[in-house]
Amino acid sequence: MIDKVIIDNFQSHKHTIMKFVPGTNVIIGESDTGKSAAFRAINWVCSNRPLGNAFRSEWGGDTKVTIFTSEGNVIQRLKTKSKNDYIVNNKTLSAFGSEVPAEVKNILQMDFANIQAQMDSPFLLSSTPGEAAKLLNKAASIDGIDHTISNLKRSYGRIDGNIKYNKSQLVGYNDDVKQYKNIPKLEKLYHILDEEKDLYIIKIGHKKIISNMIYDIKNVQHSLNDTKYVDENIEVLKKLNGEFQSLNINKEDTKNLRILIWQIIKTQEKIEKLKGIDDKVLTIKSLEKSIKTFKEKTEKTKKLREINSRIGQINRTINIIKNATNSLEKQFKNLAPEICPLCGNIMKSEKSHPSSSSCAPEC
Repeated sequence: MIDKVIIDNFQSHKHTIMKFVPGTNVIIGESDTGKSAAFRAINWVCSNRPLGNAFRSEWGGDTKVTIFTSEGNVIQRLKTKSKNDYIVNNKTLSAFGSEVPAEVKNILQMDFANIQAQMDSPFLLSSTPGEAAKLLNKAASIDGIDHTISNLKRSYGRIDGNIKYNKSQLVGYNDDVKQYKNIPKLEKLYHILDEEKDLYIIKIGHKKIISNMIYDIKNVQHSLNDTKYVDENIEVLKKLNGEFQSLNINKEDTKNLRILIWQIIKTQEKIEKLKGIDDKVLTIKSLEKSIKTFKEKTEKTKKLREINSRIGQINRTINIIKNATNSLEKQFKNLAPEICPLCGNIMKSEKSHPSSSSCAPEC
């Protein structure tokens, strides 16, 4: 039961204290003196209605209504510019929205049926039988049975609907399953195709390896074709080398000739001192012939040197070609298999080039 209510800044109440006694309490006053406002203040605490700020006093200040119960509980509803709280036994409750906190409901045990406004119709007399039954059931604390029966009916309806829906779905699923009755056969076919795919990939790899081998063999054959005149060039080089050796001998002869000429010159100088002018003329002519011969030998020697230089370059080229030929022959031996990968015949050795080989003509 409510023992006392304190109203602050609520409509026409700036600060009002109302104390109640057990039994019936009557509030008496002239019109527009705040009797209905006092009930609205109590209802504001019990039902969190009205919402908004229209009920706050025009002179301002914090709006609050405090209810004291006979059990010793204190419930305060507070609203300021920055606060909108319930305070239950010094414990602040916030963020409850438009509903009444459960702590307040459990203490007051009051709702719309406990508070009636001045202009409301007589209690229960204007209510429909269903509304009256709900209120009486609630007053007798048996309204839970109505809620339970109602919930059971709704649950039954949902379950029945689900059963019908599931049955229709099951029929559709059975029809869909019939479309996939050949899945085992398809699965076996899939495994066969998967194995064929693996074999195909392996064969593609073999084909690529064989193609690369054929390409390498063609390159080696092309390189061998470039070196088919090596033997002829070697013979030419041998001939040139013989001539070069002969030129070296002539070079030695030229050197000896120079020494001889020098000796002749010295001898002629001595003769000139002893002989007359005629002898000197003859000696000069002889020397001119020797000098001419010397110049010819010198010119030949110069040409021999040029030929010698060319022969050295040719020898170096021959060595490079020999090394390349040996390397290509080794590569060819490594690349050319004993059995042709295309026709399966034994590779035959070429008579002209024992290191090379080829397969049957029909390959």
